[in-house]
Amino acid sequence: MKRVPLISLVVILLGLRCKDSGSLVNLGLGSVAGDNWSAIANSLDTMEILSLGTNQSGHVLAGVVGNGCFRSADEGITWVDLNVPSPAVQTIAVTSTGYIFVGTLANGLLRSTDDGNRWTQVDTALHYLDYRSLAINRYNHIFAGTFSRGISRSTDRGNSWIQINTGLTYPSVRNLAIDVNDDLYAEGDGVMHRSTDNGDHWTTLGEGLPPAESFSMAINLDGTIFAGTLVGLYRSVDKGNSWEQIDGPLKGVRILSLAIDARQHVFAGTFGQGIFRSTDNGNSWTQVNNGLSNGYVNALLITSHDYIFAGTRAGIYRSR
Repeated sequence: MKRVPLISLVVILLGLRCKDSGSLVNLGLGSVAGDNWSAIANSLDTMEILSLGTNQSGHVLAGVVGNGCFRSADEGITWVDLNVPSPAVQTIAVTSTGYIFVGTLANGLLRSTDDGNRWTQVDTALHYLDYRSLAINRYNHIFAGTFSRGISRSTDRGNSWIQINTGLTYPSVRNLAIDVNDDLYAEGDGVMHRSTDNGDHWTTLGEGLPPAESFSMAINLDGTIFAGTLVGLYRSVDKGNSWEQIDGPLKGVRILSLAIDARQHVFAGTFGQGIFRSTDNGNSWTQVNNGLSNGYVNALLITSHDYIFAGTRAGIYRSR
């Protein structure tokens, strides 16, 4: 089987108004989330997970290499094959109205309006097949990043799409992220862009970022942006204008996935070294692999029911 590039779903915490990923609640005063992980023993435990997503009901979606997309309605205990017509679902996003969008490797952009039971290709006018990233803002405007044709936008729940590439200097968009002000960030092959007008125009950023591909982005409530790259984790505190590499155990480590929980704890999934957690906005990091037996973490997801899911090269793990 041809190996598919590792794509991670970027989990962007936009506070209680972030309805497309479910409103995150406090994780309580007990043990810190991520301390312990449990393997989810089911039909997915030998499959490579590319992407993860969730809706307001806490249903979890998993994009799987060679097997489309699966859904769990019981915190990951059991899974249903959604029969997505694609060998690889690379990115997943859900609107506040429950519409599910999945970007695939070879079958374009698909939408389901009934929790994944039926699928329709919605990008037929664009004639494009390879989608790498998705993001949805507070108005349910959908942004789709492609491998070689930049970014497309829909403002009518996916019924129609336009390309929004003015000012975009690189056509491959692996990562999309949205901050609390609905400013958009797009990255591809180490080139970072920002839009403050809903994608109509883009400005090139990235002073201090390495000329290396990023695999993931996440933004916390104070606007700090984290970018996981081939050579470590980078952080910006000025809306992406400048970046600094974070020292410590993640320096030089390939970062595949990022997520931020309601406490603003940052989780980083790596290539071979498992998961690291920071409780101080990225200044220090602790490896949190207790119970995690696969160190290749392609995707991280935090749900509205306080769970953290980790999608690896061999199944899904869960922590609370």
